[in-house]
Amino acid sequence: MTCEYGDETYQVSQLYDALRDLQIQVVWLTPNIDAGSDNISKYLNSSWEQDQDFRVRFIKTYSPEDYLRVMANSACLIGNSSSFIRESSILGIPVVLVGDRQLGREKDINVQSVEPDRERIKAAVRWQLGRGLYKSSSLYGDGKVAARIADTIARVELYSQKTLAYVSEG
Repeated sequence: MTCEYGDETYQVSQLYDALRDLQIQVVWLTPNIDAGSDNISKYLNSSWEQDQDFRVRFIKTYSPEDYLRVMANSACLIGNSSSFIRESSILGIPVVLVGDRQLGREKDINVQSVEPDRERIKAAVRWQLGRGLYKSSSLYGDGKVAARIADTIARVELYSQKTLAYVSEG
C-alpha cells in the first residue's frame, strides 16, 4: 500500500502491511491525540476498508485492567508504546518495538527493536513468536515498592521544626 496522508504515516503503513502479510490476529490500539494522529487514523480506516480480509480489530481505548489482560494474553506486542517496554518486561511478553519513538529508553531482553520496514518487522515478529514467553523481569521493579515506601514512612520519627504564628490584622 502507498502512503497517501503524509510522512507521519510511513511507519504505520509499514507496520500495517507487515501484520497483514503475516496473517495473524491483531488487536490494534488506535493512536493517541498526538500530532499527526488524524492522518494515521484516516490511513488505517482507508486501508482496512480496502482489505477487510485482514484479521484486525481496532480499539480506541481499554480500562487499565483490560489493557493489562490483553497484554498478558498476547503472543507478541508490536508497535511503539512505552508500555511495550515497561509492563511487557514484567509479564515476559515478546515485543517488536518499531521505529525510534522509544529511542534511548532502557529495555529488557524481551524487546527487539526494528526499523519501520515491512520485511524487518515481519522477520522480528516471526522470531519473537517462535521464541515465546520470556522470564519475568524486575528491570522496572518487583511490584513491591509501595509496601516498602509505606513501611519506611511508618518508621520515620515525626518532629516539628517550626511553629507558625499568625498576626491578626487590626
